[in-house]
Amino acid sequence: MTTIIDGKALATKLQGEIAKKTARLKEETGVVPGLVVIVVGDNPASKIYVRNKERSAIAAGFRSEVRRLPESISQAELLEVIEHYNQDPLWHGILVQLPLPKHIDADAVLLAIDPTKDVDGFHPLNMGRLWAGNPLMVPSTPAGIMEMFKEYGIDLEGKRAVVIGRSNIVGKPMAQLLLAKNATVTLTHSRTHHLPKIARRADILVVAIGRAKFVTADFVKEGAVVIDVGMNRDENGKLCGDVDFDSVAPLASHITPVPGGVGPMTVTMLMEQTYEAAVRALKNESVNKMKFVFDLDGTLSFDGVTIDDEIKQVLLRAEEFGHEVAFASARSYRDCLGLLGDPLSQQLVIGLNGGLAYRQGQLVYEEQLDKDVYREVLGFCRHYNLPFFVDDTFDYSGQILEKIPFVANVDPLKKAQYRSLEELTDPIKVVIYMGGHEELVDEIIERIEKTDKAHIRYHAHEKCIYLNPADTHKAITVEELCGENFVAFGNDQNDIELFEKALYAVQIGDFPALQPYADDQLVAKQNQPQAVAAKILQVFAEFRGK
Repeated sequence: MTTIIDGKALATKLQGEIAKKTARLKEETGVVPGLVVIVVGDNPASKIYVRNKERSAIAAGFRSEVRRLPESISQAELLEVIEHYNQDPLWHGILVQLPLPKHIDADAVLLAIDPTKDVDGFHPLNMGRLWAGNPLMVPSTPAGIMEMFKEYGIDLEGKRAVVIGRSNIVGKPMAQLLLAKNATVTLTHSRTHHLPKIARRADILVVAIGRAKFVTADFVKEGAVVIDVGMNRDENGKLCGDVDFDSVAPLASHITPVPGGVGPMTVTMLMEQTYEAAVRALKNESVNKMKFVFDLDGTLSFDGVTIDDEIKQVLLRAEEFGHEVAFASARSYRDCLGLLGDPLSQQLVIGLNGGLAYRQGQLVYEEQLDKDVYREVLGFCRHYNLPFFVDDTFDYSGQILEKIPFVANVDPLKKAQYRSLEELTDPIKVVIYMGGHEELVDEIIERIEKTDKAHIRYHAHEKCIYLNPADTHKAITVEELCGENFVAFGNDQNDIELFEKALYAVQIGDFPALQPYADDQLVAKQNQPQAVAAKILQVFAEFRGK
C-alpha cells in the first residue's frame, strides 16, 4: 500500500517546534530571530511565496520584514540595501525573492548576501561547503526533503537514488545530500539518454525538472520512493507536479502529492535555518566578548562558604560592558554550586583545577587521571596511611577525610554521593594531605613525575599534594574553552599559570609568589568584598569594547 507523504502536516509539526525553540531562545537570551525578504518589483507570481514566508516567520515568533523595492532600482542600490541588512545584527536571515528584473545580475546579488545570513543556501560559499561535506546553509527544498525521509523512516544508506533535474536550487544539492547519507546517486536531466530506463533502477526518485506530469509509470519501479518537487499547471489550469500522480502512486511505496508535499517543507526549512543562524550569531557574539575568569576561594569568597551579594551583583553586570564571566577553581563543580548560586552557576564553571567544565549545568569538558598513576597513588597512600580525597565529575571518595583541609566545604547542597574507592573508577583529581609526613613529599612527586602522565604540585601552605591528569590545569582548560584573550582574577600559587596566559591579571591579596605575574593588585585590609566588587567594576569598564 502506498504511503502519501504529508508535507503539510510535517511542516506544521516542525513549525510548532521552531516556535517553541524561538520562545525559549528569547526567554533565555533576549534574542529574537530576524528574517527579511527583499522584493524587487511587483511580480504577481512571487506574491504568494512572499506571503507564505512572512506568515511562517510571524507564526514562528520571528522578527519579520518584507522590504519592497521598485522595479527601477539599480543594481548598486539593491546591493546597498543588502549590505545594510548584512551589517544589522537584528537580522539573521536575508532572502532576495527571485526572479529579479532583467537589468539586475542575480548572481551578483546572491554573492552580496552574507553567507551566514544566506538562509536560501545559494551563496557560492554555502554551495562549496555543501560539496565539501561541511554544510552551513543548505537550499531549503532539498533540506525539507531530507526531513521527510527522516520523519517517514526512509533509509537511504546503500540505496540507488536518481535525481531528475540539475539546478543549483534543487537537483545538485539534493544529489549531494543523498551522497552524504551513503546513497548511490545518479544525477540526470532532460537530455539524459534512456532516462526512463535509468529512473526505473531507482529506490529513491527525486523529480525536479519543471515539466507537468513528465514522470509516468514507465519511470518508476515497484516499491520506489517518489519525491515530486514540481509545481505546474495542467491543461485545465489545475496545480500538478512533475510526476503523473495517478499513474505512479500505485507503484510507489511512498510518494509526495502536489500540492501538500514538498512545497510546505521549503518554507519551514527557511524558518529552521533562520533560527539556526540566530543561534550561531549568538555563539559568535559570545566568542567576541572579553572573558573574565575568576578564581573562587580567596578571590571572590573569603570564608569558603559564601560570596558577598555586592560581588555577585557586579558579576551579573558583565553583559552591560560586553563581557562574559567564567569561573575556574580547584573545587569540584558540585562544590561551586552553593557558592555561586543561580544564575552565576549556569556560566562556564571550570573545576578540579581544569579537569572538568560545566556550562548551563551540563558537563562540557572532562580529563581523567591515568589509571596506572591512580593505582600507584592509591598504593602509596594506603601504605603510609595518608589522608586523601578523590573526585570524579560529581561524586567523591577517599580515606581519613576529616584531615582534608577543605572537607567542610564539600558538597554543601548534598547533591553528590560518597562512593567506595572500588566504585569511583574514573578519577579526575586526587588531593593528598601530607601534614606530619612532609618528608615523603619529594618521594611521591618524583615517582609521579617520572611517569610523565600526571600534573602534580605541592601547596605548602595547605600541606597538600594536588594531582591532575597530565597537561591539565586551570590555565590550559581556560585557554581551550575561552580562547587566548581573557582577564584573570586570582589570589595564590594555583593561579600562576592562569596569570601567565591571561591578557591582563588582577591579584587579590598579597601572596608573594603570584605578584610577579600580576598586572594589577588589590590588598584590602577592611571591607574586602566591597573593595573587590569595586575593582571588578573598574576593570569591566577599562575593558569595555576591547
